[in-house]
Amino acid sequence: MIKFKEQVHPVGQLNINMLPLVDIIFNLLIFLLIAATISAKSIPFDLPQSSSAETASVKTWELMVNRQGILFFNQVRISIKRLEKILESEKNKADSAPKTILIQAHKEVPFGVFVSVMDVIRKAGGYHLMIATDPTSRDK
Repeated sequence: MIKFKEQVHPVGQLNINMLPLVDIIFNLLIFLLIAATISAKSIPFDLPQSSSAETASVKTWELMVNRQGILFFNQVRISIKRLEKILESEKNKADSAPKTILIQAHKEVPFGVFVSVMDVIRKAGGYHLMIATDPTSRDK
């Protein structure tokens, strides 16, 4: 059997090289940042403009209506019947649920679709409505 010479380290001279660990951490950070930006979902649309727009800092549910009249409730596509069922079931739950609904409708959505969405929310009752707009300067 081959016997190798044992290396004896004097006390206090045992070092751990931290550079590979730092490289791994930075690579993981870069990977997570790239994955987060790729997986972020958004629904592109233009809001109507308003000169009397105000900002609100209330906890809300988001209801978006795109140009084709398709509904998205908190970034999930739903039908108007499903929206009706969700609002009815959430109305009877605990107080922790938000009672304000932010409607973001594309500026070219047919008015009939917008009114039917608002009608469903009013029928469910117990909800405050906010309508999102793009603020314009008040000088115009």
